[in-house]
Order: sequence, then C-alpha cells, then structure tokens
Amino acid sequence: MSTINPYVPPSGSSVRSPPAVSAQPGSALDFGRALRFFFQDPNWVQKLIIGSLFTIFSMFLIGGVFIAGYAARLVRRTARGEPYPLPEWDDLGGMFVEGLSVIGAYLIHLVPAVVGAGVVLLPMVFLGARDSDPSPAVLFVLIPLILLATLVFFAVLLYFPAAFTRLAVEERFGAALELDANWAFVKRNMSNYFLAIAAFFVANFLAQFGILLFCIGILPATFWSQCVGAYALGEVALRDRGRVGQGPLKAASR
Repeated sequence: MSTINPYVPPSGSSVRSPPAVSAQPGSALDFGRALRFFFQDPNWVQKLIIGSLFTIFSMFLIGGVFIAGYAARLVRRTARGEPYPLPEWDDLGGMFVEGLSVIGAYLIHLVPAVVGAGVVLLPMVFLGARDSDPSPAVLFVLIPLILLATLVFFAVLLYFPAAFTRLAVEERFGAALELDANWAFVKRNMSNYFLAIAAFFVANFLAQFGILLFCIGILPATFWSQCVGAYALGEVALRDRGRVGQGPLKAASR
C-alpha cells in the first residue's frame, strides 16, 4: 500500500516555484520568523491592503469566508516549505469554496461548546424564574456546570487548530473530523503546536499594542495577526514527525 504525502502538491504542474524551505521533522518552530515572515514577502503591502479590505467585509460575514480560505492556503503553502508562503489574491472563487469548508468545520466543532453552554444556561434560566436569590445547594450544582462548559469551550479552542491544519494541508474536509488523527498530530508536535498558538496570541496582542501606540489601522493589524497564526500552524505541519519517510517537501503551485 503506497503512502501519499499530503504536503506534496499534485504532479504535472507547469508552474515553476522558488526553492522550498527545508526543515527537519521534529525541529523547533522559529517563533521570531513567525512574527516577521509577512514582511519578507516582496508583495506584502499589496497583499496586506487586499486582506484588510476583506477584513472589512468580515463585518458582513462574506469577507470572513475569504479570510478563512486565504488562511487555509497560507497553512498549506507554509507546510510545503515555500519561502514566500503568502498566497496571491488571484483565485477568489477557489478561496471562497475553501473558506466555506473551514467555516463549516469550525461550526461543527462549536457544537459541543454550544451544547455545554445550553446545559448551563437552561438550569440558570429555569432557576432564575423561580428564585432571584439561588440557595447554596443550587449554586453547588451550577458552579460545576459552569466550569464544565468553560473547559469544553477551551478544549475546542485548543483542539480546532489541529483539525484546521489537517484540513488545509490534505485539502479534505473529512480530515477536520478525524478526531484520532488530529489528536495524534497534536501529540506528535506538542511543543511546536502550543508555540504556534502562542504566536497567534502574541501577534494579536502586538496588533492591539501597535494600534494604540503607533496608530496603525486595526484592519491591517488584525489581518496580519491572523496570517501569523496560519503561518505558525503551517510551520508545525512542515516539522511534523509524521511525515518521516514520505519524501522531501515540494513547493506548491498555488
């Protein structure tokens, strides 16, 4: 049975790409490069402006779909070792379709959190209608439920990046729903995985800090921080120990 490397694009592409970036499986994620890679792209200004426009449209939901598709392609291109992984904004149709799959996978993963919140809110609403001052016995029941719902929410928050990464690199919606494979991906790359999540939160903080200190627009800063998160996840996939023996990575054609 042959093993298909999900990080290698289909053969037969006529597009010539620059040399791929090499990374040893299991090597540490470059935290600093995750924060600065965006500005190393020769066309980063143009891509930032267009991304900022789509961030505006995110207020009307449709822009968020394009941003999600862009992020998925950024993950995939990074995982394939492209030296300039920021995608071009030249395939909006394909990006929209891919973004829909990402949004769909995210909504499916939100179901446990929504159910958990419902388990907490329904008793609170019921008890609140009966008594505005809950007894200690009632609080004894509600507090563990609130803690459980909170834990479920944060578990989903920490787990979904793995599902998103595998969906992106394998270009399969079903990959996002493969719990065992996604959890195995996290366990193989535990330190890099949480470094990638930390990179996103640091970038998000820096974006807010930059807005306040340097009067940088909130939309470019927000788009940049989202790209940092996607790039960092792609770096985790690039260094994934699970690709040992699958052959060298190749640059993507898109």
